[in-house]
Amino acid sequence: MHSRRAYANMDVFTFPSRTDTFGNVVLEAWRSGVPAVVTNEGGPKFIIRNGETGFAASDVREFSAAVHRIATDASLLAAMRIAARQSAMSVSWDAVF
Repeated sequence: MHSRRAYANMDVFTFPSRTDTFGNVVLEAWRSGVPAVVTNEGGPKFIIRNGETGFAASDVREFSAAVHRIATDASLLAAMRIAARQSAMSVSWDAVF
């Protein structure tokens, strides 16, 4: 299955890495309109707009609660889908450099 189709079939992308340096996979999820839940350690915490494009969680309980919140709040999920997609579309290698 193509990765974009796999992402697009998700409601939320969970990425519990504490060592990832940037979070390209988070951007890939966002590009498909999927908000992400990440840890508050590592690079992805710097790109998440907490409560808008996903959540950065400090521990397992907070991580689980964030996933549950997105999965059970249809209006939050809809808003996050739009914000995530817009965020991903505004990122380019030219802008990074």
